[in-house]
Amino acid sequence: MGLHAAALIFWIGGLPPLIASLSGANNLRALHRFSKVALPAVIVLVASGVGLIFIHSVDVATLIGSNWGKLLAFKLVLVACMLALALLNKTCLTPALAAAPLAAQSGLRRSIGAEIALGMIVLLVAMCFRLTPPPGPEEATDQIYLHLHGAEVMADVTFSDAPPGAINITIYFADGGGDPLLPKEASLLFTDTLEGIGPIKVEAELTPEGTWLAGPLTLPTEGPWEMKLSVLITDFEQSTLTATLATQE
Repeated sequence: MGLHAAALIFWIGGLPPLIASLSGANNLRALHRFSKVALPAVIVLVASGVGLIFIHSVDVATLIGSNWGKLLAFKLVLVACMLALALLNKTCLTPALAAAPLAAQSGLRRSIGAEIALGMIVLLVAMCFRLTPPPGPEEATDQIYLHLHGAEVMADVTFSDAPPGAINITIYFADGGGDPLLPKEASLLFTDTLEGIGPIKVEAELTPEGTWLAGPLTLPTEGPWEMKLSVLITDFEQSTLTATLATQE
């Protein structure tokens, strides 16, 4: 990122002195000297920019659909216009300056001025990247969330994936009023009545963060699975919550 920023700033920062040098006697020499150092800067700019894109390791669809990707596309269009102007200056306007200095100077000034204006917009766009987070790898979308509500206890249950397969289960408990609750024990029973499978029991364990984890638990069919969540609230009070776990389309 440092190389990318340095190359862009060097390219844009060298253009105003280049315009000032056009009225001097050694204007052609100044143009050729700038061209020699600007070309490596452009190569570093492009190479580092491509590297930054690949670092994020996201697919094209995710990149295009994100605000970060749209901002990047706008920046690339601006840089492409700058490169087109630089190529025009080198291949057409600089040779014309040698043949007709007075006539070519105004055109070259306008072209470099437009290049500076585009460069300033590129810098502004680059600043916007700080406010627009890049897209991350596509997250799994098969999680299932269930809310179970009883008179004494409520539970938010999250399944890492839909059955069939190995599933991790996260449970957060609250009392009837919605305040956090830490029961003494918790376990789950799963039964697939259509296939005659079960009950399959799994114990949940309390984590230091106050949530309960169970699994990985393997459910061999798509279900639907009838789930019973048994919660030992105190040594003398137990509650059972029921729900149905099914594959979500």
